[in-house]
Amino acid sequence: MIILNDYDSTKEAFLQDAFMGRPPISAFKVNKETDETEALNGLPWRNQRRFSLRLLRDLGFGKSRLDDMLKEEINEVLEHFEESEGRPMSVRPILAPSMSNNIASLIYGRRMKYDDPDRIMLDQIISESARLGGSVIWQVFFPWLSKLVNFFRFGGEGRLDYFTRKMKEFARKEIEEHEKTLDENNIRDYVDGYLIEIHKNKDPAFCKPVLEDMSGAFFGGGSETVRVTIEWLLLSLSTYQDVQAKVQAEIDNVIGQDRSPSWNDHLQMPYVEATIMEIMRWRCAIPLNLLR
Repeated sequence: MIILNDYDSTKEAFLQDAFMGRPPISAFKVNKETDETEALNGLPWRNQRRFSLRLLRDLGFGKSRLDDMLKEEINEVLEHFEESEGRPMSVRPILAPSMSNNIASLIYGRRMKYDDPDRIMLDQIISESARLGGSVIWQVFFPWLSKLVNFFRFGGEGRLDYFTRKMKEFARKEIEEHEKTLDENNIRDYVDGYLIEIHKNKDPAFCKPVLEDMSGAFFGGGSETVRVTIEWLLLSLSTYQDVQAKVQAEIDNVIGQDRSPSWNDHLQMPYVEATIMEIMRWRCAIPLNLLR
């Protein structure tokens, strides 16, 4: 095993093709087509990444086009905070659906109310998968022990496998609904763009089973990690109230109390941005990344 723990060596390694893949035995199960084409675990993954970045940029990722979507989520979060009327509260049940709603809007073109059955199901999948992810390493090195535990505890299907299957079932249903209303002249979200690419691209790695796994990867990478980071930010600001006061002062000075924030505001808020970056460094969501 080789451990890389500084920026220069990590960058040098990940620029090499030899580091593109992950160990063949993984606790995260993917569809047969994804495994055979190495769409998420080999050199073909780069094609998936290149296409996804281009499509997300076209959809407005990282641009002001997403402002309205984010504002809708921010407003709902604030409404739930106001219900506490200043009393101590747990922010996790509020942050979890909000974070994954942003991903759902990009991937499936729709957000869901916090009491929506699909929303509750997705939150449970994301939360449990993240919790069980802590046991991934020993499952990689001792797969026989993992299978033995699953047989006696879960009737042969591990909880991680169960939640992965439920996520795929949800993605499959969404993909089928998108196919019924697909319009090549009006790409609404990531699924629309990917379905069109399937029709155009002869690469076998671009297919619906891979799309199911790609959707799950986006949820896993963009929901729980963001929630953990924001939760750490809130906890840290409540502890270091002098920093909180400076953050609030900059927000009041740049945004004020009469409008919602926009993406361009971050260019005028160096202290707020530095605080966020410091939290991401200090309270790293994934100090040890998944094995390659």
